[in-house]
Amino acid sequence: MLLGSGLVLGWLMRAGRRPELGLHFIGIGLGIVVSALSARALASVWPTWSTQWLALSGVGALFMVPAWRWRPPVPPAPPASAQALEAGPSRRWLLTMAGSYFAAGWGFVISATFTVTIVEREPALAGQGALTWALVGLAAMPAVFAWDRVARRVGEQRALLTAFGLQAVSVLAPALSGSLAAALLGAVGYGATFIGLVSLTLALVGRRSPRNPGKAMARLTLSYGAAQVLAPALAGAMAQASGSFKGALWLTAGVLAAGMALLATLPREVS
Repeated sequence: MLLGSGLVLGWLMRAGRRPELGLHFIGIGLGIVVSALSARALASVWPTWSTQWLALSGVGALFMVPAWRWRPPVPPAPPASAQALEAGPSRRWLLTMAGSYFAAGWGFVISATFTVTIVEREPALAGQGALTWALVGLAAMPAVFAWDRVARRVGEQRALLTAFGLQAVSVLAPALSGSLAAALLGAVGYGATFIGLVSLTLALVGRRSPRNPGKAMARLTLSYGAAQVLAPALAGAMAQASGSFKGALWLTAGVLAAGMALLATLPREVS
């Protein structure tokens, strides 16, 4: 994802186009929809998970063909002197964004890991996990363009703050109610916000390092990846101990609020 985002953003800037990643990230929403519908269809043909997994890898291989053929060209490496003169983001800015992106990664992975499980554990919603996951993807696909437009109007920082707030609400919805409406609200809210947080953040940091946006994105994503390791382990332990995901969802909303507060302190020099 990082390599592809870096290639696309670099190509957009070199071509003089608007440096936004909305169209690129529509692929994540499409992938979620395809995976959800494929899982539901394959379950009736091959009941074992291992066979379904192999079949899904074949589906992924089909999408690899156009991705490879249409990938942007890798630009030549800039001279060492040009790299030294490049004005990148300050250390404080990077640390602030890394902390905020850690919170975004926490919110993303909790919903990605447990949304289907939370839905399936509700008696009234049993059997609807795959369709709920498809709803996440359907919400994500148009959202990438919406967040680009929001960022143009109010700026990236305010757009990110809005996305954080809405994702916190979507995380709390299934914690407050086990109803179908709460599950749908949580799925749609999650799909519509996680993609905006990733797209806007990577585009923002990539533009700050135009000669090598992929490298800057990779540095920031270290914190996102750390959250993806820590959050499911802690949430799973909390759910096992309490018999419910509510505590983990409340914790996730708190982490998102902390990330939102941290983002609000982003140095004005680059906001």
